[in-house]
Order: sequence, then structure tokens, then C-alpha cells
Amino acid sequence: MVSNYERFVNFWTFKRIHLAIMLIVLLVAIFPLGMPKVTVPEVKDALNTVDRTIQPGDIVIWGDCEATISEFINQRDNYRAFVRYLADHGAKFVIATFSASAPSGVDYIIKYSNMKTLYHWVYGVDYVILPYLTGEESALALIAENMWATGVDYQGTPLSEIPLMQTVKKLSDADLILMGYSGTYGSYFQRQWVVRYSDAERPPILTWMGYADWAALYPRYVQGANLRSVDTQILTGYLGEDVIKLDASNLCYAFSVILLVIAAVTKIQAQRKGEKITFKVGV
Repeated sequence: MVSNYERFVNFWTFKRIHLAIMLIVLLVAIFPLGMPKVTVPEVKDALNTVDRTIQPGDIVIWGDCEATISEFINQRDNYRAFVRYLADHGAKFVIATFSASAPSGVDYIIKYSNMKTLYHWVYGVDYVILPYLTGEESALALIAENMWATGVDYQGTPLSEIPLMQTVKKLSDADLILMGYSGTYGSYFQRQWVVRYSDAERPPILTWMGYADWAALYPRYVQGANLRSVDTQILTGYLGEDVIKLDASNLCYAFSVILLVIAAVTKIQAQRKGEKITFKVGV
């Protein structure tokens, strides 16, 4: 008599296991689940800050100096999730750029997020991108005091002709500040966009980057961090490739564990009954 263990092991050949894993990955790619995970608390803090502070028409000043376009591409689903979350609250964006790649990188994120179609965004009314301003820390200090320092946007249009800029003269005019950076720019942002203001003058501040850079200033000066993480996709509900990879990995691990547990249980049962176990060859 063939034991349950023998039936189970002989049924789940390598080919069938590989086929099952392939089907799991395919299904998750078509229908992302956003499976529950332990999320980073700083991302929840950021979303709660947006919920508390942003009303339709409020201004978000986003300062970015990401060094390479590839970083925008690699993180595009996390950017998209949070940009859409802010747009759901009616936020408008003034984006100051401090690296050569940032203007085109931010423009790529907005296009990738399909903001013009889904949210009917109009350039100059709902968002504006300022050109790359050189000078590193001195550039951050200049923009903080004069958002019109460049005179034109990244397309060369005078700021006097851009409706959104008419109410934005300096950093403290923002209703929310959002920071993205790499390398030493973290300390520049801290000095020129964060601690230089009194608590009364400083709008809420969030950062795309990790909590470790801001631990000493959290939560008095900075109210949210780690926005470039898969947690942003899961908590906002805007799921992308990172969530698909995470779901596929988790489900494949779960499938493997289930197979091992069933095999172990049926083997113990077969051994207790003294059943002889034989296997097919070449599976």
C-alpha cells in the first residue's frame, strides 16, 4: 500500500514545484497583494503629518539633489506613491533642484506617476520645477530666503509668468517641506532648511531619506522619514514593482515551508505505521 508521504513526495516533482512557483510569481505580478509587514514607524509619521496639515491648495516645497537619474528610476514606485498621496490631499509642488540630474529626475517621476492624466495637473499651476542651482550649501541657503533666486524655471520660463510662484517667495511660505538628497547634502539641509528656523516659523518637514541621518532632530525638527522604502507603497496603497517582488518572495517562501511541513508530517505518520517508502527516480 502506498503511503500518503510517498504519494505526496512523488506528486511534487521538481518540475511541478517550479511550475507552482512560476504561477505564484505570475499571479502576484498581475494582482499585487501588498502583504502585511512590519512597517517603518517614520513612514507612518510622515503620512500622519500629511493627514494633519495638508489641505487643498497647500504648497509643498520639495528640495532634491539626488546625484544620478538611476536613483530616481530605482526608487520610482516609492516616489510615485508619496507624490500621489500628497496630490490626493490637494497639494501643489514647488520643486527646487540642487544637482544636474534632479530637474530631469523629478520630471521623470511626475510623468511616471501619470499626474497629468490622473490628477489633471497643469504645469505652472499644480507644480513647477526650478533649475539646477549650483553652490551646494550656499545654494540651499539662498533658496531658503529667496525662492525666486533662479529667475526662471527649468524650462527657461520667467517665474513672474508662473501662477504658482506668485505666492511662494521663501521657504517658510511652504505648508510642508520635503527633502531628498545624497552624500553630504544631508548636513546642508539640516543647517539651511531645518534648524535655522524657530519652531513657530518652521513648516512640517519630511525626508525621503533614512531615519539615522535625522535621529538627533526627530521628531521636533523632522516629522517623517524613510519615504524611499516599500513601506510607502504599502501604507499609501499605491503598489509597484517593489511590492510585487516582496509578495512573490514571501509567497514562495510560504509555499516552500508548507511543502516541507506536509512532507515531514506525512513521513512521521508513515514511519509510525511501519509503511515502506519508495520513490520515483529522476524527478
